[in-house]
Amino acid sequence: MARAAELRAGGLSLRQIAERLSCHHRTVERDLARWEAQRPNVVPLSHSPVASSPRGGQKATPECDSEPTNVIELRRKQA
Repeated sequence: MARAAELRAGGLSLRQIAERLSCHHRTVERDLARWEAQRPNVVPLSHSPVASSPRGGQKATPECDSEPTNVIELRRKQA
């Protein structure tokens, strides 16, 4: 499985990998699926020091709330 994963990372197709490893391309496909399941390529989420919902309901960024972003409200102001 590790060799198939290395070859796949190198840009080879399933059939090319199968040819090099002397097996069927379905075997390579199953092995790579099992490899991914056992070793997921996931980056852990970082914890932000800012709370997603501030206490007391205050806006976290008051400077961004100066004008309405509603398209209808903006058009009414232009008219």
